[in-house]
Amino acid sequence: MTASRPFTMTWFEIILAIGMPASWLFVMERVKNIARGITDRAIVNHKHENDKLLEDHKDELERLRQQLIADEERRSEEFSLYARERYRSYANVYRRYRIAADAFRSFVSLFGTGYDFSTFYAEEVDRYAKQHGLTRSYMAGVRGAVDAGDRESVVKLMEKIDHKVRVRDAHRAFSKAKNAETLDELYLSDAVRLLLHGVRQRIAAVSATILVPVPGQGMLQLEKIDEMNAAVGELYLTMRSELQDGIGRRIATLGTDSSPKR
Repeated sequence: MTASRPFTMTWFEIILAIGMPASWLFVMERVKNIARGITDRAIVNHKHENDKLLEDHKDELERLRQQLIADEERRSEEFSLYARERYRSYANVYRRYRIAADAFRSFVSLFGTGYDFSTFYAEEVDRYAKQHGLTRSYMAGVRGAVDAGDRESVVKLMEKIDHKVRVRDAHRAFSKAKNAETLDELYLSDAVRLLLHGVRQRIAAVSATILVPVPGQGMLQLEKIDEMNAAVGELYLTMRSELQDGIGRRIATLGTDSSPKR
């Protein structure tokens, strides 16, 4: 029986046996470090890209916010301009029609014209003519009656002249009212335009009873004037209500405005 050979290892085998695991560990650690470096760079690059995207997104949001603010300010300014013009037009149109209606209503005033023509002499006649833009030739008949001392003729002539002057002034006021309505039509609501049509008709009806007087038509004049006053009163209430509603809606809009602020 052959004796067993004792186990022996060469130095190379010993070094190889010991070095292989260490080399493997070194390689694995190196691979891990490389992988970790790649991962860290990837994370940094990804973070940089995300930060850039986030910054771009923030810039876009800020741009949109500023645009919304600018749009809101523009709408507010446009509303303010339109509202101011509408308030002005409503006040102007109503005032013109009120003046015209009052001028026609004065023809049936219980207090007369405010003049006592029995006290008119040359100085009062000249002052009246200047106040109402009447020429000396137009007032020649009255001045002749004054110079002749004919007080009854002075009163009658002045009453006739004064009636014509008031008719002239009333129709001028009516024309100014219609012109104001035409110029400001853009700012008038449909409801107001409809009411203005009725007011024009009522004033024209009163005008007809004055231009073509008929004996015993006093009651008819009063009826037409009452209708005119009612139409002007309804116009006033409607215009005031629309203006108040416009202010209320704007206040409500500003109070609930959720648009971004500076």
